Amino acid sequence: MKYNGDKFYYSIAHILPKAYFKSVATHPLNWVELCFYGNSCHTNFDNHMIDIMELNCFDDVISKFVRMYPDIDKDERRRIPAVLLQYVETEK
Repeated sequence: MKYNGDKFYYSIAHILPKAYFKSVATHPLNWVELCFYGNSCHTNFDNHMIDIMELNCFDDVISKFVRMYPDIDKDERRRIPAVLLQYVETEK
């Protein structure tokens, strides 16, 4: 969808859900591009049918998350999945 000027935003999936992570809801790193039609990875990811570790872009997710971590409100950090937190510890 990235080349479709009318629907490109369907492919933008938030790494950390905007509803739970208001401090980084619009952070420039809080997104990855996932297919919307076809396999519907975006919808399946949002509905917890696809685990974050199953994404082909997992390395990109980790890289963005680690750089964004300092900007996450301390009260929101309790909601961060353990699989992401382990990279904060190892990539300091």
